[in-house]
Amino acid sequence: MTSTIATVFPETSRVIYEKNPLFEVVCQLRFPSILRIDAEPPANFQDGIRSQYPILREKPASDLPKDLPPMIARLVANELTGSAGYDFVSEDEEWTVGLTKDFVALSTSKYERWEAFRDRLNDILITLKEVYQPAFFTRIGLRYKNAIRKSVLSNTAADWTDFFKPHVLGVLAKSDVAQQVHECRSTAVIDLPQIGRVRLQTGIGKDEQTSEEVFVIDTDFFHESKTETTDVISRLGLFNRESGNLFRWCITGALSEAMGPESAS
Repeated sequence: MTSTIATVFPETSRVIYEKNPLFEVVCQLRFPSILRIDAEPPANFQDGIRSQYPILREKPASDLPKDLPPMIARLVANELTGSAGYDFVSEDEEWTVGLTKDFVALSTSKYERWEAFRDRLNDILITLKEVYQPAFFTRIGLRYKNAIRKSVLSNTAADWTDFFKPHVLGVLAKSDVAQQVHECRSTAVIDLPQIGRVRLQTGIGKDEQTSEEVFVIDTDFFHESKTETTDVISRLGLFNRESGNLFRWCITGALSEAMGPESAS
């Protein structure tokens, strides 16, 4: 797999924003069920990543009593839900590795650039392959969640039409009704030939802590066919490149400038 595959969205120069709108990035890699992850605590896996993710949080079924001993909780959880889960968390609690019998995931609230995220993910994959030897992956996904706040841009009087393209805004592009809109959300699933698909979700919402209105751009890239373990990073790299093109396809030049772009090359 090469990075020369034609993109669906217009090619853009790669940038990193000083006022980063990303609030979460998640990569999930699903594989054929490995029962050993349920049958015994993933001690060897933990040893392989503990230097970066020292905090362990076990996730038995949510409807189980919280005071059950861990061993019993795991056994009961398997019968009720078919899967126990484990989260391995960084000391600053901004990075989390999730593991179940069906998938491994990496998420962060402190995403800065692809290379750093990719290197962390690659380390996790090395450990996963050493400990559990997954045959292949059945689904790979890379999700970027952005929230744009006018207050962060120091332009609270601006209209959303100043920041986003009409094809993204929908009814919000109509100035005569935009001020009366309390909720507006849109979802589209778009084919990316030779790459996979992306689920694009956009719309306005409220920040639960500040009650500030925000505009959300949520791009979930995924591939649901067999992927060899050696091809995962390269396909995710294609997702990453297309995510930048898609984000820029959604926003105006004014918003891009307001967020302080810097060349990522």
